[in-house]
Amino acid sequence: MKAAKKSKTTVKKAISKLAIKTAVNSTNSTCLWFQYQPNQPDTLKNYKK
Repeated sequence: MKAAKKSKTTVKKAISKLAIKTAVNSTNSTCLWFQYQPNQPDTLKNYKK
């Protein structure tokens, strides 16, 4: 039971880290059609904390 709970929390942490990295990368990427790079939202900056 402990191993299952530990693995579940480990997977949750890994997924959340991956989601943050993906969000930052997609936010900081440029749009090919308009050559516009949007700023990173404040909610995403606060999400890391």
